[in-house]
Amino acid sequence: MARPDGLTVRDARPEEYRRLSDLTVAGFEEYRARMPEAAWTPYAADLADVAGRARLGRTLVAVAGGQPVGVVALYPPGPAVPDLFPSGAAYIRALAAHPDWRGRGVGRLLTEACIDATRAAGHESVGLNTHQLMVAARGLYERLGFQVIGTFTLPDYGTFYSYLLPLGPQAGAG
Repeated sequence: MARPDGLTVRDARPEEYRRLSDLTVAGFEEYRARMPEAAWTPYAADLADVAGRARLGRTLVAVAGGQPVGVVALYPPGPAVPDLFPSGAAYIRALAAHPDWRGRGVGRLLTEACIDATRAAGHESVGLNTHQLMVAARGLYERLGFQVIGTFTLPDYGTFYSYLLPLGPQAGAG
């Protein structure tokens, strides 16, 4: 799908994973100062593992002018999906937009692509987790129809919100 600004979404290619790793970490860098370094270091390493996420599901990349500007992982229902989601739920993970592209619809476009792919695969719902600090992301997900189904707190990391979007015929419109 292409937009007037040329932003498109496609599957990531393995030769891009290193670059997408850097992009993902850069997309979350603003939260580093608000986390203990002991928490940031393993979190950043996890964020950088684009190849690992690609082995578990699908990696989508937002591209503008031939350059990646956003990335997200989409896992099918199964073992990669946290237990707090229903068994038929797909799972969105590590959505990141390059800092220069924030506020330009990259997150929405990637989230909608995940919703569309999940619906096309016939899965019942799609879930995700996001952090209390990620206010803009939480607003986006809520505008798209995701509902909070729970929260959890991790030492050194803070509170996370778990969201679910049922994918019935009318679900996800927004």
